[in-house]
Amino acid sequence: MALQSGSLIVTGTGPLVEPAAFSGREYETRLAALRQAMAADGIDAYITFTPENIYYITGHDTPGYYFYQACVVTAHALPVNVLRRIETSNTLLRSWSRQLVAYADHEDPVEKTLALLDELGVSGGRVALESESFFVTPARFEKLRDGIGRRGGKVVAGQLVEPLRAVKSDEELAYIRAGARIVEAAMTAAIGASREGATENDVAGAVWHALATNGGEYAGPPPFITSGPRSSLCHATW
Repeated sequence: MALQSGSLIVTGTGPLVEPAAFSGREYETRLAALRQAMAADGIDAYITFTPENIYYITGHDTPGYYFYQACVVTAHALPVNVLRRIETSNTLLRSWSRQLVAYADHEDPVEKTLALLDELGVSGGRVALESESFFVTPARFEKLRDGIGRRGGKVVAGQLVEPLRAVKSDEELAYIRAGARIVEAAMTAAIGASREGATENDVAGAVWHALATNGGEYAGPPPFITSGPRSSLCHATW
């Protein structure tokens, strides 16, 4: 971990604890495409709050997205994540960009984000904020918008990452195919466990075992396993 004197930005150093999910070239291609979209709209800084988009751009991955997190992208610097301090290891040791600004639980993450914009020299420019993200409260969105306005900047709405994600690369297609094979194994296990006298928990156990042993990772929503009159329930678990 490295911290430059007078800088908020911390940079990961040394080896990663595990290989990045995608190649460096893949991340560089994604970042170049995002910067091209920013330039076309005259945007000096783009801030995303969505876990999928932060992962897409930087490789930062965590189920702890119920706390404020943001990724600031500019034309020249590597993307910088603004994260709760306990989450910082996921960027420093498991991501591609390995750049972050941390905040403690007693600190205001919006103020940290504004300070980062100041340090990057873009707080007085055109700053695009994701306006359709579930993961930033209206109060924090307004505070961020107002803080940029006080610095002479202009806030615009932007959803620039989703169109990029819609076009899959060869590396992404390989993961999709691998994921389909894992799901196939889990479905086969579920069918095999569904027999007279078995409970929904028995089926769930077989599914989770097949997912994990065939290379599956942590799933956001769990497998939805129901039977009998419960089969019509939406998003119900065993």
